Amino acid sequence: MPTGTLNGMGIASDLIYIVLAALVGGLVAHSLRQPLIFGYILAGVAVGPYTGGITVHQPEDIKMLAEMGIALLLFAIGLEFSFSDLKRLAKISFVATPIQVAVCALGGYILALATGMSAQDAIWFGSAISLSSTMVVIKLLEARHTLDTDTGRLGVAVLVAQDLAVVPIMLIVPQLAQQSIGLVPLLLALGKSVLFLALILVAGNKLLPRFFRFISRQGSRELLFLATLGIVFGAGAAFHAMGFSFALGAFVAGMLLSETDFRSQAHDDVAGLRDLFALIFFASVGMLFDPRAFMAKASTIIPLTLGVVVLKAVSIAAIVRIFGSPTGRSLTVGVGLAQVGEFAFVIGGAGMALGLLSGDSFSVLLSVTLLSMVVTPVLFALANYAARRLGNAE
Repeated sequence: MPTGTLNGMGIASDLIYIVLAALVGGLVAHSLRQPLIFGYILAGVAVGPYTGGITVHQPEDIKMLAEMGIALLLFAIGLEFSFSDLKRLAKISFVATPIQVAVCALGGYILALATGMSAQDAIWFGSAISLSSTMVVIKLLEARHTLDTDTGRLGVAVLVAQDLAVVPIMLIVPQLAQQSIGLVPLLLALGKSVLFLALILVAGNKLLPRFFRFISRQGSRELLFLATLGIVFGAGAAFHAMGFSFALGAFVAGMLLSETDFRSQAHDDVAGLRDLFALIFFASVGMLFDPRAFMAKASTIIPLTLGVVVLKAVSIAAIVRIFGSPTGRSLTVGVGLAQVGEFAFVIGGAGMALGLLSGDSFSVLLSVTLLSMVVTPVLFALANYAARRLGNAE
């Protein structure tokens, strides 16, 4: 390895760059009274491939680590989000949220057409912007100590339902873009997904407590830690194999484990790893930002981002309000979930791989997603202020 360089260390050097840049970015964000995630995103921009200087050399590997960060975060949330909570919010999760996704997808399609995108590209754009960012929202709720409030649980219920919506989106959108929908394959795929979820829930309730009691009897804290990680990543892999998101599997594992006596132990075990991988996620988001591409299309990207944020804030707040939430709480959830989520990268990438989404439209989608994430802390602050004035914020 050449003296004075870390390049020969592979992904280890990338992690060193990211952690050190995140430390600086975090200190800057903290001094400006901004959430730390803002500093982490700036760190990603600094070590990304578009800004020169020290650059991460294996961004694809970093993306894989970032996905683990989302999984660990959702697992921790699942530990606090019981099945009784999900049942109480069933109308929001399984009725209101599908309506919201459909409304936002249609609105995004119209906005994209207005900017000059083709109808085919606009279908992909509308579908991608309909989902919000689980990672951004949950980290902000944690930072504000509102995750365990009624508002926080309502937001999590919407986010989980949106994650479930990825499956039909990935099934329907390619066929819509090609103007051909096969109803039978779609129904079969959805049927298999529902059956898989049912089997996971039944098996988890029966087997998971017994498994952890067996591990606990061994008297080794390290084995308990490994068992927890095995459940997180094993459930994530199983869900991913069935077409769901890796992170959704981790969330379900957390909910199953929340019903056992090992919930607190599992939460403590993953806390440090969760924060590290969350940092990597936000840095990986920043690494996607290309300042030159943004400046070249700023006249399109900025108004389009504003339109998307307003569309999502209004539609989510209105639908949640219609389904019985107080005005202040509905406003907070609507504005808080107004950003475009990380699944936009997945949906847009699938469109690119299939040759159904152009490179220019994908670049615009990335810029809109990143810009909407960056302004979320400001939107959260405004929404909380307005909600306090209206009452029922928590």
